[in-house]
Amino acid sequence: MEGVFIAACLIRLNEDDGLEAQAMRLSITFPAYVGRQFLFWFFSVVLILAAIILLFDFVELIRRTSKHEEATLDIALFMALLRLPITIEPLEAGFEICLFGPSPMQPHPLLRSLSYPFLKLFI
Repeated sequence: MEGVFIAACLIRLNEDDGLEAQAMRLSITFPAYVGRQFLFWFFSVVLILAAIILLFDFVELIRRTSKHEEATLDIALFMALLRLPITIEPLEAGFEICLFGPSPMQPHPLLRSLSYPFLKLFI
């Protein structure tokens, strides 16, 4: 018997009855692979963007602390790492909108990001 794949149903050619439709059992292998790839690349992009934001924030903190002798690069890096979660929050809101769409009940989360001085550079 020869099978033909049409829209998630396997149509088999029967000698006596003609066409017979059977539900096709899908394996978990392909959806697991696609899900794993999606999560890997999603978190890779988030980490790369977070590293770029951290770099720019670190350079800004170095510029601000250059006037003070007691402020070292270690302190500036530590301050940049402590500021990273609040700096990344608009990025997370943007990804949330891209993945799940805008919420009709709440104001647009990216409007909150206009209060961050770092992001005002790009507007």
